[in-house]
Amino acid sequence: MLRADTAPHAVNGSRDAPLPDARLPGSLHDHLAGMADFRRAGGQRHGLAFHFTIMIAAGLCGWRGCTALAEFARRPDQEQPAAIGAFRSPSRGLCTTPVATSFLNMLQHVPPDCLDAVFRDRAGTRSDGSPAPALDGRTIRGASRHRPGGPAGPGCRRQQRIPALRGLARTIGARGRILTADAMHVRHETAAALVDAGGDYVLTAVKGNRKGMHEQLRLSGGRGSGRMHAEEAGRQHGRTPQRHCMVVDVPGPEWNGFCPLDGRRQAFRIIRCREVVRTGKRGMETVHGLTSLGPEAAGARRIADHVRSHRHIETRLHHVRDFTRDEDRCRARVGNVPENLAAISSMAISPIRLDGRFEHVPPADRHFAARPPEAPDAVMS
Repeated sequence: MLRADTAPHAVNGSRDAPLPDARLPGSLHDHLAGMADFRRAGGQRHGLAFHFTIMIAAGLCGWRGCTALAEFARRPDQEQPAAIGAFRSPSRGLCTTPVATSFLNMLQHVPPDCLDAVFRDRAGTRSDGSPAPALDGRTIRGASRHRPGGPAGPGCRRQQRIPALRGLARTIGARGRILTADAMHVRHETAAALVDAGGDYVLTAVKGNRKGMHEQLRLSGGRGSGRMHAEEAGRQHGRTPQRHCMVVDVPGPEWNGFCPLDGRRQAFRIIRCREVVRTGKRGMETVHGLTSLGPEAAGARRIADHVRSHRHIETRLHHVRDFTRDEDRCRARVGNVPENLAAISSMAISPIRLDGRFEHVPPADRHFAARPPEAPDAVMS
């Protein structure tokens, strides 16, 4: 059975290091502790924070499934449950851990919005001049099943992405921040919501879903004085890419009928050219977009950086969840389980990105799988 005085195995590299403080201000565990408990007071032994801290720590180690979660919680070489908030049996003087059914009940009945709020609050405390937050939606496999209305009903996240982004801008603290979004969110209401929230936007692509605006942006280079930035990156993945970004000021009322979008200050065009080194094959792609940033706040180079950083949400989050964490093969379908598992998966990626020791997620997964006691430490630090 588990105790919580000292850890017998290495925690943060020290064999006799003290256990981390579960109430460290700003830790993910601390934010989880603020969740409102939906259960009746009678019979509660382990809090929500304990359950979800174990789930996230197990996710860091690659343990999946409710049975695996229960096994992870009672590992004989992990003496941290009391520090996380486990129930201590008065009769035996030992910490007890939940059974598999308890973890399943948590995943089924905790409203997904609660975990989303925890993650948003946690992200809000990390606003320290990092790259512009990228806003993008994702449909969770199976999340719309077994819910009222079926796939086309109110549970379908695909149909809720556009209004969800507008609400997200108000809840994440957009004031003073630059937010990037893709072609789906090139809409007057979305732009107005971001500006009204005190933030700025960089809409990284205007495509065929706004045909008139897309055609206008294609012609914008001949209607104003543009500024150009060219960049040639080194060889990447067997290709030599080049990027050219041209920016045109579109602030005045004379542009209202040309690029009608609330708060727009500049229009930009990015041309990406690449050559495959082995075959010599060349390709070119042109992207148009709009931003509420003025020329004094962002020139062509900075806008090109924002557009490039927006793609990280696909490579550093969606791809990791789909393939590294194998989320696309998840068979969970009941109640809130699919959405809560997705939120836990994202929370398990966050400590890896903030750690600084790992460039990619797979080496981090192998590291924590070989050192399970370090996983709760990562959640509580």
